[in-house]
Amino acid sequence: MAATPAPHPSADELMPIVYDQLRALAGSYIQRERHDLSLEPSMLVNETYLRMVKAPEHAWIDQNHFLAVAAVAMRRILVDHARKRRALKRGFGHARVSLDNVATTDGSRTVGIAEIDEALTKLEAEHPRQVRVVELRFFAGLSHEQIAIVLGVSRKTVVSDWGRARDFLAEELG
Repeated sequence: MAATPAPHPSADELMPIVYDQLRALAGSYIQRERHDLSLEPSMLVNETYLRMVKAPEHAWIDQNHFLAVAAVAMRRILVDHARKRRALKRGFGHARVSLDNVATTDGSRTVGIAEIDEALTKLEAEHPRQVRVVELRFFAGLSHEQIAIVLGVSRKTVVSDWGRARDFLAEELG
């Protein structure tokens, strides 16, 4: 008689386990933002949780995969927030919300989350796995080994995708 596969953990089960890790990641993202940003780390994590509980029942298979899905949700939340703030500020002479030195290696310019999202969307058209690697590395803070497990590829493939994606982003965001 075949064993019944273990059910996938729910967001309610995993959130308490990864909450501190998600809050630390959210804090690091928000810390890079301008000081006038009204989004707090706990607010970002809570909004991420709300999006996670709306996800299909089996959207993740384990804790690492849950973090990967949460990373995508955080990216979307930050992009939405940046776009709303930019839309509110149009015509009022205010500076845009930006992340400091996210994609520039020389630190010569700041890059907004919306710009990063546009570049990632462009990259995704031709290399979707590279985008997943960036999301998992940047937004979820996963290691190359963890990313390899989540994506079902080798560590070498992850390192290669990470390098190519970084090069693309550096070129695209100049």
